[in-house]
Amino acid sequence: MNGKAYVAKRFWEIGDGPEKVSRQKNADNLVAEFKRIKQAAWFLSQFCERAKEIGVEIAQAKEDPADLETSPASATAIEWDNAQPPFWLIEPLRSSSITRYNGTLVHAQLPGKIGQTILAFVHYVYLASKRDMVLADIQSELNITGEFLFDIMTHTKSGLSGVGDHGKTGITAFVRQHVCQDICKNLGFRNPMKKGTGNKGKGKKHVVEDDSDESDSGGEDTDTSEEEVDQLDK
Repeated sequence: MNGKAYVAKRFWEIGDGPEKVSRQKNADNLVAEFKRIKQAAWFLSQFCERAKEIGVEIAQAKEDPADLETSPASATAIEWDNAQPPFWLIEPLRSSSITRYNGTLVHAQLPGKIGQTILAFVHYVYLASKRDMVLADIQSELNITGEFLFDIMTHTKSGLSGVGDHGKTGITAFVRQHVCQDICKNLGFRNPMKKGTGNKGKGKKHVVEDDSDESDSGGEDTDTSEEEVDQLDK
């Protein structure tokens, strides 16, 4: 289409039983995936704007929106049955050069400017969503304009954002594993669990409100307290 190669995606089986995915379930899953793409694109634009305002240099990345003929809201309202053709999500064909930055429940430290930017972006979304969302399974491909992110998974407190949402377990994995590196610190973010020397960032304007309490012991105040993590674990 338009001189570009695309792939069409649908859900056939998602590991929750021997039966094939119904047309309705397939449509619901694809709409949820499209919503994730649009959410990530919005958060990424806000993240880049924050970095620009504060004067923090980051790698250039874009969320590559999938193509969808029907809006997420109207697609959700459609009732599908086995007599109708299946619902598809159209995406650009990816190159064979793919980089993965985190796993479903793994958030390791990453070297280099691109890796640090991705980790800081994940941290930003956690804070901007009021600790309700964590991005996972982030992949990208590189072209002449920068890194394009795709197939992003989300974990939410409700556990209802789509296939692979591990709910509070997924959020807890990020909180316990994430360690802020230079870009995080320059943006004014703090390690979710680790204590140390505080860093309030290079700039004065902060888009994300961080209402966590400071440590009484004189260590660094953190984004998430042990008590809050305990509540997530329950």
